[in-house]
Amino acid sequence: MDRETALARLRDGFVPVAPDQTFVVDRFRPEDGPGLARLFFAIYGESYPITDYYDPSALSAANADGRLHSVVARTPSGDVVGHGALYRSGPPNPKLLELGLGLVLPDYRQSFATFRINQLLFDQVAPALALDGVFGEAVCHIVATQKISRIFGLSPVAIELDLMPEGSYAKEGSPGRVSTLFVFRPFGTPEQPLFLPPAYREELELALSDLGLPRSLAPAEAAFPAGTATRLAVEVFPWAGVLRANVASAGADLARVVDAIERRADDEGLAVRQAYLSLAEPQAGAATEAFRERGYVLGGLVPTWFGGDALLLQRLVRPPDLTSIRLHAEKARTLLSFVERDLARREPAR
Repeated sequence: MDRETALARLRDGFVPVAPDQTFVVDRFRPEDGPGLARLFFAIYGESYPITDYYDPSALSAANADGRLHSVVARTPSGDVVGHGALYRSGPPNPKLLELGLGLVLPDYRQSFATFRINQLLFDQVAPALALDGVFGEAVCHIVATQKISRIFGLSPVAIELDLMPEGSYAKEGSPGRVSTLFVFRPFGTPEQPLFLPPAYREELELALSDLGLPRSLAPAEAAFPAGTATRLAVEVFPWAGVLRANVASAGADLARVVDAIERRADDEGLAVRQAYLSLAEPQAGAATEAFRERGYVLGGLVPTWFGGDALLLQRLVRPPDLTSIRLHAEKARTLLSFVERDLARREPAR
């Protein structure tokens, strides 16, 4: 269904959900599609950037084929008053799913719907999927999402500066771009090597410290193999002003590749550039320096991103407003201090 048709149907048939109804928390059923689309419309109006979440048939199809694993809070009349999900998003690793799409109608936000939805996701849905891990991107202008992430065992591993576009959370008092805290919970990955770039050894060891992942640590001090080509995939999110480069293997041509990424981001007016570098290769240190020399700074560790782990680096067109970032966990605050230190390296005081 095209966007205007989906929105027109929601506008024409929209009736506010009555408060104070009982509800059950349950796996998504095809008949929940209309109620879930109405929930997105009730929360976001017409501003949500992905049309499928306004389209009941698309929501049913995504749940049927495994791109989306939804849990809903459903009233006896069939209204959907809350939602959360595990779903396929940016990682190249299909066994790493994102936790998100958490929505609860204002009249039901004191009902423990969010807690019960996440409880079902982690107690039943995730264990049945044979995952490597689950991650989330908890917004940093408030700490509520960070707190519930921690309750369910997700630990901070990276800071994504200014990831969300300007105005995304204006209703919550944050009109500018919003940073996110990358949180992660493992579900069982085999022992594997993790090559630590010398520039960020301390930072990555902190991110890894409480995850319980079996990793064989070694310094990433090798040169690029002669004559090798970089293997990467680049995604652009115009609505967010973000470019993401997934560097699965760093080759001898990486400096030219990074320059091309930057030219494209400049040409398309993208405010945020992210690079995910494989830490399964001993040349990860040399790859890190190629990005650092072009203004990229630390984001953090992203476990199992490629199957193996990744280093997140980032470059922003404008300096971020670090004073707007609110963090709940001490580990997260320490990670931010590392990022601040790296920003100072790139932007020395005048």
